[in-house]
Amino acid sequence: MTRMTSPFPKLELEGPPRKVGFDHGRLLGDRIAVSIDHYRTSFEKQAGLEWSTALDLASALTPTLRERAPDLVEEMEGIAQGSENPLEVIVALNARTGLLRTTPAAVENAEAECTTGAALPAKTKDGHTILFGNWDQNVRCLENSAVLEVRVPDRLPVLFLTEAGILMRTGFNSAGIGITGNSLASELDGTVAGGIPWPIVRRQVLQQDRISEALKVVFESPRAHSGNHVVADAEGFAVDLEATPGEVFTITPEDDLVFHSNHFISPGACARVSDRQVGRSPSTLYRVSRLAEGVKAAGDQVTIETIQNALRDHFGHPDSVCAHPTEDRRSTTVASHISDLTARTLFISSGPPCENPYQRYQLN
Repeated sequence: MTRMTSPFPKLELEGPPRKVGFDHGRLLGDRIAVSIDHYRTSFEKQAGLEWSTALDLASALTPTLRERAPDLVEEMEGIAQGSENPLEVIVALNARTGLLRTTPAAVENAEAECTTGAALPAKTKDGHTILFGNWDQNVRCLENSAVLEVRVPDRLPVLFLTEAGILMRTGFNSAGIGITGNSLASELDGTVAGGIPWPIVRRQVLQQDRISEALKVVFESPRAHSGNHVVADAEGFAVDLEATPGEVFTITPEDDLVFHSNHFISPGACARVSDRQVGRSPSTLYRVSRLAEGVKAAGDQVTIETIQNALRDHFGHPDSVCAHPTEDRRSTTVASHISDLTARTLFISSGPPCENPYQRYQLN
């Protein structure tokens, strides 16, 4: 069982970037300590990367981040100050996936994560755009995650799920633009330096009030490793972006639905990219189809409940859409999340959704 006795804490943060970050660091200091302990261990075990080396790499990346996302670096500086940690520690947390892909062995040892999707208005009973998925990660993330509502002057308010100390995982902004994603691995991972970490890219996506500008962020951000993004907006648009260090491949909805897991699906990527994850984590092949089958069963009457039930699917248990840990595998569904972009509402289960109720969070 991976039952949580309470939902993830929610913080409402408001003010300039440094103040928002300081309050994040101060109020979630205990959870940031869990993040640090977890990723220090992960860097060493998965990538053979000593903590001191990870911090040196984070320091080397910081000037690039200051140039491309100065306000978000200010927020990380605030997190560092509020949690009483050096800035490079917070940068390392935000660059965790890139640091875990620094060697071929690290790519092979990476934990597979996430089954995601989006449903457009023509497919949903109430005509809303819905973005959803299960975030599968190490069970330690049950101890370090939180929901943040952030309001920064001259920026759109945002509501998102994340790990403490990290700027973003999945969520949306007040314009109804949302983003979530999945891990991917290719032969190019770890061969390019200086990529912008995905949490920063995703926060920059949510700083946009037009979907075209939001998509441009993903295409124009330098990439050091592969990753998948599902981007959608309340007006009825969604697209899946399979990003590698070399290029970005697109998958458009079929019959107003799009789904993804942890392998490359687009014809372009399948023709040009060597997938490094599908063989190590073959559950990705059926998780995407099982989630699709569960949602499609409702026809054009898809509801939040339809999606919740689909996200509880146990085909292939424990390596299922709703994932569970075993004695030799620490990965579980840390959170099941559903973003109603039209209603600006986020539903999250803290732990596998088969055992834990969804909590409702509203962007005020």
